[in-house]
Amino acid sequence: MPTNNFKPFGIGSGANVTDQTAYEALAALLTGFQSGKASSAQINKALRQGTVMASVLAQFIANSSGNDVLDNGDTDAILANLLTALNTNGGLKFLQKLNNLSEISAAGSVAQAAARSNILAASVSGSSTQQFSVAAATLAAHAVRLDQFQSGNNGNGTYYKFPNVMQVCRFIVAVPANSSVVWTFPLSFPSAPQMIITPVAPSAAIETPPWVSTISATNSTIFNPSTTLGLNVNVIALL
Repeated sequence: MPTNNFKPFGIGSGANVTDQTAYEALAALLTGFQSGKASSAQINKALRQGTVMASVLAQFIANSSGNDVLDNGDTDAILANLLTALNTNGGLKFLQKLNNLSEISAAGSVAQAAARSNILAASVSGSSTQQFSVAAATLAAHAVRLDQFQSGNNGNGTYYKFPNVMQVCRFIVAVPANSSVVWTFPLSFPSAPQMIITPVAPSAAIETPPWVSTISATNSTIFNPSTTLGLNVNVIALL
């Protein structure tokens, strides 16, 4: 076991030392003893305060560095051993720059998951650029990923969906003369959307334009009032 030469002074039971309250009230605490005779109890108190801390620090150096802490005036050796003790002790509790923070991976999956939870960070598996889950936005300026912008098409048309719930669907619906056609949206809306409809290059003048008769979250009904002319109608639903 390493040797520690720095011993605490006056720590025995019933030691002749001034009590803490009286010591803190001493004018000499600020000025030092100026003249005359100082009480031995007061001197012992001052010595104990310094030597206890010196002994504790020296013992830390000895325990953590594994080296002797000798009262031989070699301050360079004591300082070097103190730095060794700090680095050795800190290596068990802190991330080390020299190790490229490898302590994070060495901590294990349970510790890593707990750390991510504490800082509200998502888990990334695979490459560092791999996609991962993002919670629902809570602020207007919340960041989003590109894959949160959705688009697609099917037999009912094309759709575009944005992270803030905005959605657009589009299709060209063939509506026979004096008939109604139900257009089922290619992607359902949370609620009934707004509709925009326009005929596509009719072959003759239209006496009465088509209109939307019903709208729900999943479909809309387009009516062509013309008695003679079937129409291709460009329909856009948006919310």
